[in-house]
Amino acid sequence: MGHPRRQLRAHRGRRVGQGRQHLRLRGIALDAQGNVYVADAGNKRIQVFDSRGTPKAQIANIGTPAAICITPGAHQYLYTSNSNDADSLDNGEIYKLELDGKIVGKFGRAGRLQKEFNMVNAIDCRSENELFVGELGNWRVQKVTLRPGRSGGSGGSGK
Repeated sequence: MGHPRRQLRAHRGRRVGQGRQHLRLRGIALDAQGNVYVADAGNKRIQVFDSRGTPKAQIANIGTPAAICITPGAHQYLYTSNSNDADSLDNGEIYKLELDGKIVGKFGRAGRLQKEFNMVNAIDCRSENELFVGELGNWRVQKVTLRPGRSGGSGGSGK
């Protein structure tokens, strides 16, 4: 058996445009068809694989994805947090996307108040309009209820 540090280096991903290499994986979610969505923060993308592990697509228009989840039901949505660095104006946003990557709404910003987020590390979306958002920076879980039809496709109130 080799040195543990060498083994770790051998398994690290690297920055690439295509393929299976990942850098700083932050979340994994499955859709109803068995496709796998991988939040790859280091490459600023969500990569989509079929159930056999073959790359299908990538979503790269959502900042630095951290936490992800996919809603249940006939029409599924993908939610992802944007954990850009603290100086970024987009820090703290949560995006609502179609499974093909089309953004249908976004909400939130960096902060400590309701619907403000700091280092989101988990999202639970048991329904399209009700999320539980776990934050490392604020040491809390927020319940967020969205009201469809408002600006950007999702308005809402944090609870």
